[in-house]
Amino acid sequence: MWTIIVLTLPAEVSVLQSGEKVSGLFEFNDQKYIYGACRTKGYREYSGLNWIACVLHPIFTNS
Repeated sequence: MWTIIVLTLPAEVSVLQSGEKVSGLFEFNDQKYIYGACRTKGYREYSGLNWIACVLHPIFTNS
């Protein structure tokens, strides 16, 4: 069974320009996450679909 969680990513992800990437840490509902995101830049003369790929991973601590 899957659980769907809707996260609000840091604003810097939504303003990425073509080919740019960003990574960092953020906290949501008392859970810390590490993330990486990049915006597509297409290939040769094809400009691409302007997608943003984002990878998230929760950080667990023994506290």
